[in-house]
Amino acid sequence: MKTDPDSSFPSPGAASESYRFGAFELTTQPLQLLCEGQPLELAPQPARLLELLVSRAGELVSREEIRQALWGDDTHVDFERGINFSIRKIRSTLGDDPALPRFIETIPRHGYRFVASVADGVSESGEAPEPRAVPLQSQRRPRVALVVALALSAVIAGLWWNRTPSSTEGGRPDVSGDEASSLPPELAEAYRVGRRLLESEEQVDWQEAQEAFDKVIQGQADFAPAYAGKAVAAHYLQDVPTAASSSQAALELDPDQADALMVAAKVALDSSLDLALPKAHLEHLLSLDPNSASALELLYVIRVAEGLTGEAVEVSRRLLDLDPVSWRGRWALGWCLFQDRRYEESIEQVQSAKKLFPKRPANPFQLLIHAYLRVGRQEEALQEANEFVLLEEPKAAPFTSLEQWWRWSLARVPPLRDPPSQQRSQWAILHLGLGETEEALALLRDACEKRSTWDLLLLPVDPRFDPLRIHPEFQEILRCMREQDPSQEGALPASEEGR
Repeated sequence: MKTDPDSSFPSPGAASESYRFGAFELTTQPLQLLCEGQPLELAPQPARLLELLVSRAGELVSREEIRQALWGDDTHVDFERGINFSIRKIRSTLGDDPALPRFIETIPRHGYRFVASVADGVSESGEAPEPRAVPLQSQRRPRVALVVALALSAVIAGLWWNRTPSSTEGGRPDVSGDEASSLPPELAEAYRVGRRLLESEEQVDWQEAQEAFDKVIQGQADFAPAYAGKAVAAHYLQDVPTAASSSQAALELDPDQADALMVAAKVALDSSLDLALPKAHLEHLLSLDPNSASALELLYVIRVAEGLTGEAVEVSRRLLDLDPVSWRGRWALGWCLFQDRRYEESIEQVQSAKKLFPKRPANPFQLLIHAYLRVGRQEEALQEANEFVLLEEPKAAPFTSLEQWWRWSLARVPPLRDPPSQQRSQWAILHLGLGETEEALALLRDACEKRSTWDLLLLPVDPRFDPLRIHPEFQEILRCMREQDPSQEGALPASEEGR
C-alpha cells in the first residue's frame, strides 16, 4: 500500500500550531523555526523531522516511522543517510550536543526522542500554553561530567572526542566515496558503506564502518583512504591505538590524507606534551586546505599551550571568519581572548555566543564566571552562576554567594578515575574557587605523576591557575612537565606580571 509521506503533517488549510522549547519556537503553518522571535535557516526536510519529533516529545520515534513520514514506501532514496543528515542539521541549528542532548536523544539502533519540555498550542489563540513535560521515565539522566565541565575541559576534552576530523563541509568526513572508483566493485561498495556509516551518531555503526574498511584493506592493502576511514572510526570509538596505527598507515601511503592528518594530530596531542608533531600535522593540513575548521580549532589550543596566546586569538578569528554567525567561532574567540587576559573583550564575545544559543550547556556560563571575577565584577559572576543553575534545576533557590556555586559544581563532578582524562584539572579549578590551594595542588601533582596530558597542557598559561604560581609545589609540577617534554620550557611561566 502506498504511504503518503506527508500524512503525519498538517494539511495546508490547518491552523498553525506552535511548539515552544527553550529559546526556540517551531510553527507549522508556515513550517519555521524561530529563536527568540528571529527565524533560523533550516531546510524543509530537517524542519519536517523536527516537527515530527517535537509533536511526539518524550516518545521514541523509530527510524522506520521517520522513513514513512518523510519519504513513504514508494520513494527510492538512501533514507538512512537522509535521516543522519537531517538530525545533524537540526542539532547544529539548535546548538545541541549528542553527548549531552538538551533536545534530541539518540536511541542506538532504534531512533530518536525529543527530551525537552514543550509548550504547544494553536498560535492564533494568543494564550501561552502550559509546557508539556517529557515523562520522567523518558528523560535522559544528565552526564554530570559534561554538565559541570569547566570551560577548560569544554575546549580541550572535546577536541579529541568531538567527531570533526575532516576538513570537509560541516567538519564531517567526505562520504562521496569517489576515491573508490579505482577499486574492484565489491571493495568499492564496502568503502562507500564505511564512509556512509561514519555519518551516523551511533557507536554500532562506527564499529560496522571499521569492519567495512578492514574488508577493503584486506582486499587492497595499498588503498590509503580505507586506512584513513578506519582511523576516523577508531577516533569516534575512542580506540586510540587503532586510530594512531591506522592514521600512520594512511599517511605512509598518502601524506596528504586530510582525515588521517587530523586524527594523527589529535592522537599525538592526546599522548604527549610534545607539541611539535601535532602542530606539523595541522600545518600540513592547513597548507592543503586553509579553511579547515577542524584544524583551526585544534591549532588555537596548541598556540595557547605554547604561550602564544595572541597568535591563538588570530587563529580563532580565522575560524570565526569562516562562519561569522556560528556559536563555535564566537566561543573560540572568547576563550582565546580569556587566555590572552583580555577579559572585557572575552566577555563581549562569549556573551554574543550565548545569545546565539542561550541554552547551550555549561561552556559560556563557566567562562563568563571566571572572566567577570578577573575584572572584579562579582555580582555579574554570581548572576551567570544562578542563570546556569536554573537551567539545570528550575526549582533551585538562587545562590547568594559564589562559594555555593563552587560547592554545587564540586558535588556534580564524577569521582576521579584512571586514566585521568582531564578530571583532575577540573577538580583543581573548583577547589581554587573555594580557596582550597592544597587540594588543588595535590590533584595536579597526581595528574603529572599519571602523565595526564590534557590535565597538564595549559597549566603554564591558563589564568585560572594564577593563584598557584607563587607556590613552590606548583613550580615542581611545572618541572615535572618539563621532564616529560623539554619543549614545554618555552611556555613557562605565564602570569599576570608583564601583561
